[in-house]
Amino acid sequence: MLPLDYLQEIEHASFLLEEADCAKIRCVELLRAVGYLDATITRSANGDGQARVARITWMGGMVLVQGKDL
Repeated sequence: MLPLDYLQEIEHASFLLEEADCAKIRCVELLRAVGYLDATITRSANGDGQARVARITWMGGMVLVQGKDL
């Protein structure tokens, strides 16, 4: 899964989202790093993790709008 595909997938979601899937957690990590999501990520000692997405930021919203104009 690509990070921008994930962003489109959650565009109309009810937040707080909780993700445990490794691919989705990686998307959340990348989107948070570039400022498109407000999220927290926790990892256990064995490598399992969970992401909690609070919202799409205004920058993430702009990316979604621009993508629809292409």
